[in-house]
Amino acid sequence: MALFNPYRANGTWISNLDPRTKLMWLVLIMAVTFLAKYAWQLLMILSFVLLVFRLGKLEGRQLRLSFLALLIMATQIMIFQLLFRQSGDYLYLTTWLKIDRLGALIGVIASLRLACLVLSSMVFFQLTHPTDLTLLVMKGGVNYRYAMLIGLAVRFLPLMERELGVIYEAQQVRGLPMSSAWQKLKGLIPVSLPFLFRAFKRSQATALAMELQGFGLYKHRTFLRSLQMNRIDFLLITCFSATLISTILWSIRV
Repeated sequence: MALFNPYRANGTWISNLDPRTKLMWLVLIMAVTFLAKYAWQLLMILSFVLLVFRLGKLEGRQLRLSFLALLIMATQIMIFQLLFRQSGDYLYLTTWLKIDRLGALIGVIASLRLACLVLSSMVFFQLTHPTDLTLLVMKGGVNYRYAMLIGLAVRFLPLMERELGVIYEAQQVRGLPMSSAWQKLKGLIPVSLPFLFRAFKRSQATALAMELQGFGLYKHRTFLRSLQMNRIDFLLITCFSATLISTILWSIRV
């Protein structure tokens, strides 16, 4: 199960939106996530993100490993908040264990905020073509030589994750025990060194192939894809912008 899922063209109207519309949606989600103060607000934001995930017809199994990683991080946050925050108001109090009520509330809010940020970013990258990301950065005035790095990074993450899986399997075949979490932790060095070697080798091969094809020779270059906004893009950007401004003004007044 991959943690970084690549873009998949599914033909939905959400995936066909202009990347500037999707970026505005992501900015809106992140802004209201940071401005939210209560757990019910974050639950509403998270529900909206999952709704967009559903409308984009993304596969639910792609979120399993992400939910597992989020659950591990949320558990760590909850443990630290419950055990080390001392506000004087306790949910459970004994001579050797103190569980703070405020720590539990802060832990829940922090976990929901983390889930909103991570899942919204995943939805954005899975519904946006890597070339569209490059064109989006170029619209911001960045030269295409540097803007191409965004698209290459998005393409390389799933590829390098598969490389890591191959290295794990190869080391297990050679007799390296990795059945338990402690054994996997001890096996980081014999796994990470070949992984870094494969990453450098693949990056050098990619750079050489791009140079042989004349990348960077001309000041301007053309792309097969182009960005073009339609009426629904303008409508959604207007709605997102109005919602963002209203939320910021409301948070300032409160």
